Amino acid sequence: MNDEKKLDLKNLTTEDLEELCILAESEIRKYIHSKCPPKEINHLEIILEIETEKTTNLSIEVDLESVSLSEEESKILVEEAVRMAMNIIDEKLLGLSS
Repeated sequence: MNDEKKLDLKNLTTEDLEELCILAESEIRKYIHSKCPPKEINHLEIILEIETEKTTNLSIEVDLESVSLSEEESKILVEEAVRMAMNIIDEKLLGLSS
């Protein structure tokens, strides 16, 4: 997120944070499945964690194993999917601030 448009996540409700996690996971799955058919995926695990102690942070971990992609290709696909999901979250947060 750019600093000038960044919302303070600590002001979001638990429901808002849960909705962002659900949205991120859904978009990551959708993106990965659009690039690699589900039947070619051996393993896909998406872990989203929100830490709300001093600051509110969202971390995303994706583990992808595919029969049709090399390890490097899987890594690139995961990076693209996470980047796309973060962009969608940014757009959603901007909508929440209006």
